[in-house]
Amino acid sequence: MSVIEFKNSKKKKANLIAAVLWIIYSIAMFYYDSKNSIWYKYLGIPLVIFYVLAYFLDKGIIYQIDNNIIKTKGLFSKSFDLNDLKRINRNQHGIRLISDQQNDFRIEKSFLTIEDYNALESILKTYEKVTE
Repeated sequence: MSVIEFKNSKKKKANLIAAVLWIIYSIAMFYYDSKNSIWYKYLGIPLVIFYVLAYFLDKGIIYQIDNNIIKTKGLFSKSFDLNDLKRINRNQHGIRLISDQQNDFRIEKSFLTIEDYNALESILKTYEKVTE
Protein backbone atom coordinates (compact mmCIF):
# COMPACT_ATOMS: atom_id res chain seq x y z
CA MET A 1 0.00 0.00 0.00
CA SER A 2 1.28 3.42 -0.86
CA VAL A 3 1.36 6.31 1.55
CA ILE A 4 -1.97 8.11 1.82
CA GLU A 5 -1.99 11.57 3.39
CA PHE A 6 -4.86 13.69 4.68
CA LYS A 7 -4.29 17.41 5.12
CA ASN A 8 -5.68 19.78 7.73
CA SER A 9 -8.57 21.75 6.25
CA LYS A 10 -8.89 24.44 8.91
CA LYS A 11 -6.53 27.28 9.60
CA LYS A 12 -6.33 28.37 13.19
CA LYS A 13 -7.70 31.88 13.40
CA ALA A 14 -6.08 32.24 16.81
CA ASN A 15 -2.69 32.57 15.09
CA LEU A 16 -3.94 35.47 13.00
CA ILE A 17 -5.56 37.13 16.01
CA ALA A 18 -2.33 36.75 18.00
CA ALA A 19 -0.36 38.34 15.14
CA VAL A 20 -2.71 41.32 15.05
CA LEU A 21 -2.49 41.74 18.83
CA TRP A 22 1.33 41.64 18.71
CA ILE A 23 1.29 44.24 15.93
CA ILE A 24 -0.86 46.52 18.08
CA TYR A 25 1.40 45.89 21.08
CA SER A 26 4.55 46.63 19.06
CA ILE A 27 3.18 49.87 17.68
CA ALA A 28 2.10 50.94 21.15
CA MET A 29 5.55 50.17 22.54
CA PHE A 30 7.27 52.28 19.86
CA TYR A 31 5.06 55.31 20.27
CA TYR A 32 4.04 55.39 23.91
CA ASP A 33 6.70 53.66 26.00
CA SER A 34 10.09 55.29 25.96
CA LYS A 35 11.30 54.00 29.33
CA ASN A 36 11.92 50.37 28.39
CA SER A 37 15.10 49.11 26.79
CA ILE A 38 15.41 48.77 23.02
CA TRP A 39 15.22 44.94 22.94
CA TYR A 40 11.86 45.05 24.70
CA LYS A 41 10.45 47.24 21.93
CA TYR A 42 11.55 44.83 19.22
CA LEU A 43 10.14 41.76 20.97
CA GLY A 44 6.90 41.84 18.98
CA ILE A 45 8.48 41.74 15.51
CA PRO A 46 9.66 38.08 15.57
CA LEU A 47 6.43 37.06 17.28
CA VAL A 48 4.34 38.73 14.58
CA ILE A 49 6.36 36.95 11.90
CA PHE A 50 5.98 33.62 13.73
CA TYR A 51 2.21 33.89 14.08
CA VAL A 52 1.67 35.04 10.49
CA LEU A 53 3.77 32.16 9.18
CA ALA A 54 1.98 29.73 11.49
CA TYR A 55 -1.34 30.91 10.08
CA PHE A 56 -0.37 30.57 6.42
CA LEU A 57 1.60 27.32 6.76
CA ASP A 58 -0.97 25.56 8.95
CA LYS A 59 -2.41 23.35 6.20
CA GLY A 60 -0.01 20.52 6.84
CA ILE A 61 -0.51 16.79 6.82
CA ILE A 62 -2.53 15.70 9.83
CA TYR A 63 -3.10 11.95 9.20
CA GLN A 64 -1.02 9.52 7.18
CA ILE A 65 -1.62 5.84 6.36
CA ASP A 66 1.50 3.83 5.54
CA ASN A 67 1.92 0.04 5.66
CA ASN A 68 -1.39 -0.55 7.51
CA ILE A 69 -0.49 2.01 10.18
CA ILE A 70 -2.33 5.30 10.57
CA LYS A 71 -0.32 8.10 12.18
CA THR A 72 -0.87 11.64 13.27
CA LYS A 73 1.80 14.08 12.24
CA GLY A 74 3.33 16.66 14.48
CA LEU A 75 5.26 17.03 17.69
CA PHE A 76 3.19 14.56 19.74
CA SER A 77 2.40 12.05 17.02
CA LYS A 78 0.44 8.87 17.66
CA SER A 79 0.10 5.74 15.59
CA PHE A 80 -2.37 2.86 15.33
CA ASP A 81 -1.85 -0.48 13.61
CA LEU A 82 -4.94 -1.09 11.49
CA ASN A 83 -4.35 -4.85 11.49
CA ASP A 84 -5.19 -4.87 15.24
CA LEU A 85 -8.46 -3.00 14.68
CA LYS A 86 -11.24 -4.49 16.79
CA ARG A 87 -14.10 -2.08 16.07
CA ILE A 88 -14.86 1.46 14.95
CA ASN A 89 -17.05 3.90 16.87
CA ARG A 90 -18.52 6.69 14.78
CA ASN A 91 -20.19 9.85 16.06
CA GLN A 92 -20.75 13.44 14.91
CA HIS A 93 -17.23 14.46 15.99
CA GLY A 94 -15.34 11.77 14.10
CA ILE A 95 -14.10 8.21 14.35
CA ARG A 96 -12.59 6.26 17.21
CA LEU A 97 -10.52 3.17 16.41
CA ILE A 98 -10.54 0.54 19.16
CA SER A 99 -8.14 -2.34 19.69
CA ASP A 100 -7.30 -4.75 22.50
CA GLN A 101 -3.54 -4.34 22.11
CA GLN A 102 -3.32 -0.55 21.64
CA ASN A 103 -4.72 2.69 23.02
CA ASP A 104 -7.75 4.11 21.26
CA PHE A 105 -7.05 6.33 18.26
CA ARG A 106 -9.31 9.30 17.47
CA ILE A 107 -9.81 10.90 14.10
CA GLU A 108 -11.37 14.36 14.31
CA LYS A 109 -13.91 15.02 11.56
CA SER A 110 -13.64 18.80 11.89
CA PHE A 111 -9.99 18.83 10.72
CA LEU A 112 -10.66 17.10 7.40
CA THR A 113 -12.51 18.09 4.26
CA ILE A 114 -15.65 16.09 3.43
CA GLU A 115 -13.86 14.33 0.57
CA ASP A 116 -10.89 13.35 2.73
CA TYR A 117 -13.16 12.17 5.53
CA ASN A 118 -15.18 9.99 3.13
CA ALA A 119 -11.99 8.55 1.62
CA LEU A 120 -10.63 7.76 5.07
CA GLU A 121 -13.96 6.22 6.03
CA SER A 122 -13.90 3.93 2.98
CA ILE A 123 -10.32 2.84 3.75
CA LEU A 124 -11.26 2.06 7.35
CA LYS A 125 -14.29 0.06 6.20
CA THR A 126 -11.97 -2.35 4.41
CA TYR A 127 -10.08 -2.98 7.65
CA GLU A 128 -13.33 -3.25 9.57
CA LYS A 129 -14.58 -5.99 7.20
CA VAL A 130 -11.34 -7.91 7.63
CA THR A 131 -11.74 -8.01 11.43
CA GLU A 132 -15.40 -9.06 11.42
